[in-house]
Amino acid sequence: MNSFFKYDSDYLEHGHLLNVSSLKRFSLPVSLLGFLIYNFAYGDSSLYERFAYLNPLKMSFTFGCTFLVIWCVVMLVKENVIIQKTAIWIAIFSAFAFSCAMGLIGLENREGIITISIVYLMVSFAITTRLGYLILLLVVNAGIFYFVATAVYGFPATYFVISLFSSTLLGCLICYSMDKQRREVFYSHKKLTENMNALNKALDIKSTFLGHMSHELRTPLNAIIGFSDLIQNAEKMKVSQDKVKEYAAHINNGGTHLLTLVNDILDQNKLEAGEVTVQVEEIGVCETIDGYLDELRPISSNKKQELDLVSCAPETKIHTDRRIFKQIIYNLVSNAQKYTPEKGRVTINIEKRNGDNVDVIVKDTGKGMRQELIDQIENSEILLQSHFISNAEGTGLGLIIVSQLLHRIGANIKVKSAVGKGTEIRLEFPVNFAVN
Repeated sequence: MNSFFKYDSDYLEHGHLLNVSSLKRFSLPVSLLGFLIYNFAYGDSSLYERFAYLNPLKMSFTFGCTFLVIWCVVMLVKENVIIQKTAIWIAIFSAFAFSCAMGLIGLENREGIITISIVYLMVSFAITTRLGYLILLLVVNAGIFYFVATAVYGFPATYFVISLFSSTLLGCLICYSMDKQRREVFYSHKKLTENMNALNKALDIKSTFLGHMSHELRTPLNAIIGFSDLIQNAEKMKVSQDKVKEYAAHINNGGTHLLTLVNDILDQNKLEAGEVTVQVEEIGVCETIDGYLDELRPISSNKKQELDLVSCAPETKIHTDRRIFKQIIYNLVSNAQKYTPEKGRVTINIEKRNGDNVDVIVKDTGKGMRQELIDQIENSEILLQSHFISNAEGTGLGLIIVSQLLHRIGANIKVKSAVGKGTEIRLEFPVNFAVN
């Protein structure tokens, strides 16, 4: 929570709405109270001869008129914040001025400064603004009243100084207590609202993800069941051996696709549960990636794609987790192969920058991505946004997993892409990564 003398704009806006609401409720009754005091005090004018400038008769009438106008303003003006704030501060200063005038009459009648105490309590309970402002106003008003009562009208300080000090101190304490309570309620409500919104968003994402996954799982399963039924009835249907091999290939592809889906989900669950451990060791980037590409080349060969390590500075080494590094490169390159058409090209370039970073750039000539998907990939360290890439093919988890794994080893991802123009993904690995 913020310190007591530092306020954010949300709280101040909330306080302004509370002040407007308070004026709507209380300004009309306070106005009637002023006119009531004027009516009862009118007949005894001998009491007011000393108070030419602070005549309580005039003050009560002016006070009633002022709050009547304020009530009209806040009821009629609903959009102009400046006018509303002006009305609020006029109400505060009017209340203080009226309390001073009635306090002087109280001293004249040996009745004390009850009015000042009441106004201090009203301001403390009804007004929501910066705590420093309210305390300063209370202290300044007390000082002005003390000066006017003693220097202008000659009342002995012993008549009221203890009451004035006590009222001011009590008013400051109530201001502090009310400010603290309002803040706690406001920020608790704000946090609760944020948590509710986050929960609702997470539930929406989960529902969308489950709907997305049900389709992705059902499609290969239907293919596997359908082609396996054909193989079972191959003799009855007099299916040729070549067709049986074709059906078996379809079953194999469906099973591989299902395994990929399940692995993606398991990997994502491990990441969110924090079960991925990091073990740092020195690895040679060029030879390591070249070895990974040898394992992935058969996929490109089947699609007549080019898969090449175009450039790599010799002896380029980094300290990182070998297993995570391999999974990142595998996911990224296999994703590029998947979305690059036949006779397309997937290239990998390795660049060393400033001695502190090694960049691995994977570029393809595939279908490309929309900016919305790029934003989700680059911000996927936020767990709420990390369930899957919305509207992506497959689970939409592949690049999300890459992004989260990169953050685990202190690396970053930058994506450049346009629909129909391919994709370039730059992975920025620190040369000397150390586990915190």
